[in-house]
This record gives sequence, structure tokens and C-alpha cells, in this order.
Amino acid sequence: MQDTKQMTARPITGIRKRSSKRFRVLVVEDNDDLAAMLGVLLKVDGHEAVVVHDGARAMEVACAFQPRVILCDLGLPGAMNGHDVARACRKHPELRDVVLVALTGYVGAEAEQCSLDAGFDMHVTKPIGLRGLRHLLDEEVELVRTGT
Repeated sequence: MQDTKQMTARPITGIRKRSSKRFRVLVVEDNDDLAAMLGVLLKVDGHEAVVVHDGARAMEVACAFQPRVILCDLGLPGAMNGHDVARACRKHPELRDVVLVALTGYVGAEAEQCSLDAGFDMHVTKPIGLRGLRHLLDEEVELVRTGT
């Protein structure tokens, strides 16, 4: 007879059930699947989330929705890319204090500097995942808000 080990179910460590803070978050992402996934993850974590797929619509919705955080892809269809969205937010009186996060596939120091120059507070490389999203909203957003 072969010796069999009994397996015991153990909880996954390191993943909290929900983010500890709640924000209004605008997701600007042209990939439908990724946009939907981010929207669901944010809502499950208790955030109020709206998803749009292009830069012009992002500005319309941001003015009405007044998000605290905007997660924005850089390569968007239409007349406004992500950098244009960031510049427009920084010029808009009601949006200039929003926390802008470039959520992108562009990697490297040059891409990050372009994002910061456009007005983004952070440059985050995709994929972000649940743990990264929670860390971003629980820890990083607070650092931007306090200027530390």
C-alpha cells in the first residue's frame, strides 16, 4: 500500500478581504476585458467605480463623477491619449487634485518620465492584479494625497 498524506485546507495569507479605504475611481481603459475586470475588482472592494474606454469620454465623466483616483491607460483610441487626459485634468479646476495613475504596458525610465511630465502621479505597469490594486489604493494614494 502506498502512503498517502492528508491535505489540510489553509487560508491564503497576504490577501485581505477588502481594501481598507474607499474611493471614487474612474478607470480609463480601451481593452474591454481589462476595463471590466478592474471595474468589478474595485466594486467588490467597496469602491465606487466607473469605466470608460477613451480619453474624451474620460473627461466628460470625470467632470460629472468627480473621482478621487483615475486609473488611465496611455494608448487610448481617439483624439486624446492618456497623457492628454492627464494634462487636461491638471488644467481643470475641479480635477487638478485628482490622483492620476498611468496604468500601462509602457515600461522603462523614459516612459515613466513622460507620464510624470504629463501630470500623472504614478506610472504603474500592467498587469496590476488584485494585490497590486489594493496596495495602490490603500498605500500609494495616501502618499500622493499627503505629499510624502
